[in-house]
Parts: sequence; structure tokens; C-alpha cells
Amino acid sequence: MPTAAWGFEVKVARALLGVVLAAPAAWGHDVSVDVSGSLITTSENNPRAGSLGVMASGGWDVSDDVSLFLTLGYTRELPTPGATSTSPSNVFLLGLGAMWLPGDSWMTMLTVTGSPSSRLRSVTTLPLPERQVRVTVDSRSWMVGGLWTLSWVQPPHEGPWSSLVDGFAGAVWYDVFQQVEVPATPPGDWVRAQCALPSAPRVCPLVNGASSPLLQVRLGGGYTGTLFDDTDLGVEVQGFLYDRDPSDVGYFSLLTVGRRLELGSGVPVLPLAVSVRPSVLHRFSKVSLKLAYQWGLYTGAQGSNHALTLRATWKVSKAWRLQGTVTGQLDATASGPGNYAGFFALGATVLF
Repeated sequence: MPTAAWGFEVKVARALLGVVLAAPAAWGHDVSVDVSGSLITTSENNPRAGSLGVMASGGWDVSDDVSLFLTLGYTRELPTPGATSTSPSNVFLLGLGAMWLPGDSWMTMLTVTGSPSSRLRSVTTLPLPERQVRVTVDSRSWMVGGLWTLSWVQPPHEGPWSSLVDGFAGAVWYDVFQQVEVPATPPGDWVRAQCALPSAPRVCPLVNGASSPLLQVRLGGGYTGTLFDDTDLGVEVQGFLYDRDPSDVGYFSLLTVGRRLELGSGVPVLPLAVSVRPSVLHRFSKVSLKLAYQWGLYTGAQGSNHALTLRATWKVSKAWRLQGTVTGQLDATASGPGNYAGFFALGATVLF
């Protein structure tokens, strides 16, 4: 996610705060475009093999104290071969936000993010007592959410150290509809007969189609200390709460919950309960490098998430920035082999 694009919105908030506080009269608008991709090893909980995407965002200063921004994103989920195969699918994202500077050192921002209904069809094996049956799982989902961020930056002063503190709170509503399409074959007839019994398997309600809404709440905060204006040392901690057990949300319940989170921090294959992300950034004249490590614990002690991210930014000119990000990830699950993944993103930002 998770979110859903929430990590991206927090990143935008910090970037906007730095730009506005540094030069409020110099820049009134900015536009960024990022092209990204991922490769993921598949599992029973994660039938995805990877994706390609593009995200564009722009900001506009309405006044010296108020700014608005817009985010548009498109992701193409790639088809997956193998025992659990999936068809390609499209995911669209829209984000709207407003930022207000109530004082020289304060920034607050409110964003609303939504993704219209997307569809994913997966052919997999339905594990039932006595036999296994190949079926098609038709999943359709949409989401809408909001995020509020409050940041404080230490006023300019004499000394080698300065601080930035921020906190954020948000919620996302996921609506997932899934249906298991049982084939008109003898094994399929056997599945329908099993589902008619009083002690029907847990997956049987999905044979007729079932809606599984899920509310995800996210609370977190971060601190960044800057040494001699060249080195940033930071840490971000966040926790996730759910109105129900995410493992009850459909057959591929964990697919939707983790599919729209920040690329630069990794993409969990299971729903996170908590995550911690320390980072260090150093500016070398026109080039800056940022190294971050994310550790996350999945709900229900199902495993952990580990992601190492390197991000490089090149200040080509006073107005242009180029960015590149690479991430390596390991998802260590409590049962079965872990998942490995790789991510990349290339982007450009112009200020005018």
C-alpha cells in the first residue's frame, strides 16, 4: 500500500516542505514524472510476477502559504505463468492534496487518494479435502483513502545540527469482490457437492461470489536530523490497524492490501502490522545519495519484510532534477519459502 500510495504522499510532503521553506519566492510550480517496474517471485499468497508503471504529479502555489497538488498513476500488472497464473491487469490512481504553511516552521497537508475498480483473473489450485481442483479466481477491487500530515522544521540557527519532525494519520477503505469460477467438469461437480454440505470448506462462499470490505488505519511519524547541511539521518515508524483479520478477505486476500504501497520502500506481499525505516542521505555538490532499510512485521506473526533501497538525485540545473531508485526485497514468511523482489524507478522533476 500500503497504502495505498501513502508512502508516496508522505515523501511528496517532505519534498514540498523543503522546497517551499528554502525558496518560497523562487518557485511557484513543479512537475514530476516517474517510470517504475518490479519483478517478484510468486507464491500462494502473492500470484503477481511484476509490474510496470508511470506516475505524474504536479504542485501549484496558490499563495505564499497554500499549495495544491495532483497525482496521477498507472500500473500494468504483468501476467504470471506457472502453477498460479494470472492475466494482466490495469491499476489507476488519483490523488488530490492541499498544503498549508501556518508558520515559518510548520506545514500541514491533507491528501485524498482513490483507485477505481481493477480486475485480476488468476488460475490456481483450490485446496480441498481429498483432492485439489484447478479453478479461476476473479478478483475486482477499488479503494479510497485520506492522509493528514503535520511537520515541523527547526528554524535556521547557528550550529551544525537541525531537525525535522513529522507525524501522519490516515485511513483507506478497500472493497474486494471475488468469485471462484468452478469448471463444469466432474471435479467441479464434486466441489459444488462439497459446498452444499453443512460442513462446507471455508472457501465455498466465494463460489457464489463474495464482497470483502476492509478498513486499514495507518499511524506514524518520523524524525530527520541534518548535520552541516550535507548529511540527513532519519527514521520513520508506522503502524497499521484493521477492522477485521486481513486473512479473511477473499481467496487472494493479501494481494490487494499490499499492491499499492510506496515503491521505494518495497511492496509487501502480506499486510503489515508495523514497520521501521532508518535512512541516511548525503549531498555531494549536485548529486545526493540516500540509503534506506525497511523492516516490517506482518499481521498474525506471518513473517517479516526486509527492503534495502538506494536513491540517487542529480541536480542538473537550478530547475531540473533527475532521480533513480533501486530496491532489493526479501519477504520471510512463517511457512514456506520466502519471496524475493526487485524494484526500480526513474524520474525527473522540473521547478518553474
